[in-house]
Amino acid sequence: MATTNTATFNTSESLNPDLAGALLQFGRSLAETKYALGSRLSEWVTGAPAMEAAVAAAAITQDELGHARSLFAMLREFPGAPDEVKTDTYMQTGPLPYSPGILAHPFASWLDLIAALYLLDQAVTTVIRSARESAYLPLRQRVAKILQEEHFHAIYSKGWVAHIAGQGRAARERMQK
Repeated sequence: MATTNTATFNTSESLNPDLAGALLQFGRSLAETKYALGSRLSEWVTGAPAMEAAVAAAAITQDELGHARSLFAMLREFPGAPDEVKTDTYMQTGPLPYSPGILAHPFASWLDLIAALYLLDQAVTTVIRSARESAYLPLRQRVAKILQEEHFHAIYSKGWVAHIAGQGRAARERMQK
């Protein structure tokens, strides 16, 4: 029977420099994407089609921004982390060069928001899921909490997609665009 010797790293300083650099880029991409998605969702808290949708948008916004905040806090400790990542105000200012371009502008409609939750958020969740067994303990700990919350985001977005699909061909065609 073979045994595996998997090391666990508790600090960014304990990682080799190449791995630390790759993890910094990976984490920054996730953090900026989570922040940008949360920002875009927040713009619909008062524009949702129903009160329940507005409450859900606010809750998901809070989750996404919390994920970003947690990931940015982890990255601040990395050697070579850019100065803008090291500040507490990073999430409120400046461009987000590591987030997808689709999040650079406000969603034009509630359908755009649902499409982003259904496609982009689930794609990011798939990437995050790959870090469940990360040897870097601070990431692994954050991933567990993020995945717990993302489960409910998936249920919500799937419910909306089913609702839209049930509204007929025109609604489905708008969603496909």
